[in-house]
Amino acid sequence: MSFPEVPVTKLDDSGAIIIDVGTLSSLSALHRALAPALKNYNALFRKGERPSVVFDLTNVQPGRISMAALTALLSTADRLRPFSGTSAQVRLNWNPNVFGFFHDIGFFRLATERDLFDLPDELMGGYAVGKTNPNTQLLFFENRINSDITARYDLPELKDAVRQEVKEALLMMCGALFRSSRHSATLPVELRDQIAVTSAELVVNAQLWGNSNAYAGLQRSPRGITVCVCDSGVGFYSSLYRNTPKKPPNTQLNGHLDSLLLGCVLNNEDFGLRRAIDMVTRFNGWVSTSSYSAEILWQSTLWKEWLAVYGACCYTDQGIEQASRDFLNRYRIRRGEYDSASHGYCKQWDTPLRGSRISFEIPLNSGN
Repeated sequence: MSFPEVPVTKLDDSGAIIIDVGTLSSLSALHRALAPALKNYNALFRKGERPSVVFDLTNVQPGRISMAALTALLSTADRLRPFSGTSAQVRLNWNPNVFGFFHDIGFFRLATERDLFDLPDELMGGYAVGKTNPNTQLLFFENRINSDITARYDLPELKDAVRQEVKEALLMMCGALFRSSRHSATLPVELRDQIAVTSAELVVNAQLWGNSNAYAGLQRSPRGITVCVCDSGVGFYSSLYRNTPKKPPNTQLNGHLDSLLLGCVLNNEDFGLRRAIDMVTRFNGWVSTSSYSAEILWQSTLWKEWLAVYGACCYTDQGIEQASRDFLNRYRIRRGEYDSASHGYCKQWDTPLRGSRISFEIPLNSGN
C-alpha cells in the first residue's frame, strides 16, 4: 500500500508545465511534486511536443530547506535541460535569507554554470552573503565514464581511480566540513575518510551504473554530517537488469523495490552501496535510498534484518523473490505508520521519479 499522490501539475497560458516544489523540506515532498509533473512532461514529449517548464519556488521558506531535496531538484533540472532545449523559468519570492542561502551554498552558481534556470534579473540583488554555515555546499560531478573507458580499463581499477579523484575533490572543496570550529571538534580521521570515501563511492555509482551526471549536497551541523548524492540515470532496476552476471543465481527482478533491496547488498565490485550502509549504520546513522518508485530508509535494525534474510538466500543458493516479498510485506510503510522511521521502512510510490537518490546522516556524537 502506498500513499496517495497529490496532482500538482498545472499549465500556464503558454502551455508551460508549472511544477510547485513546495517548501523543499524533504525528498518525499519533492517526489510528490515532481513525479506527476514529469510524467505529464514525458507524455507530451512522446507526442512530439517540447513543453517548457516553470519551477515554482515561491513557497520555499528559510530554515526549512532540505539539502537532499535541493540536490534532487538540481539533478532533475539537469536531466530536463537537453530535452526542453532551454533553461527552465523559475518563480521566486524575493527573500534575503533564502537568496543569501542559495548564493552561499552554490545553488545560484550551479544554476548559472549548467544553464538550468532562467533566474529573474530583477530579483538578483539586495541580499547579504557569507552568513550561511560554511559547512554547507552543493557540488556537481560531470559523468566522464563511457563505454570506451569501461572497455579499456578493468572495472575495479576504473572505480578506484574515479573514486580517488572524487574523494580528493570533496576534501578540497569541502574541507571545512571536516575541520574544527568554535562550536565543533575535528572529526576523527577514520570517520572523515569514511565519509569522503562513501560520498565518492556514491558519485562513482551514479556515473558508472546510472550513466548520469551527479549532484552532491553536503552539510555539517551541530546534529551531524549529512550527505546526499542524486542522479537522474537509469536507476537500480535497469542497471541490474543489464548487468545480469552481477545478480545472485536464480534471481528474478520483480520491480523497483526488489531491485533496490538487492542493489543495497551487492558486494563492493558492484554498487558498493553495501559498504556505505554498513559504515553509516555502524556510526548510528541512517541511509535513505530511493530509485524510481522505490524508497527504503535504512536504520541499523532494519539493515541487520535484511542482511540476515539475504544471507540465508545466498546460503541456500535460491533467488530472493520470496524472501523479498515477505520482508516487504512486513516493513512496507502504510498510512499512519510514521513511527516506522525509527526502525526503517520500505515504500512504494504510485508514480516513479527517474534516477536514484542516496542520502545519509551520521550524528557527530555517534561513536562506534
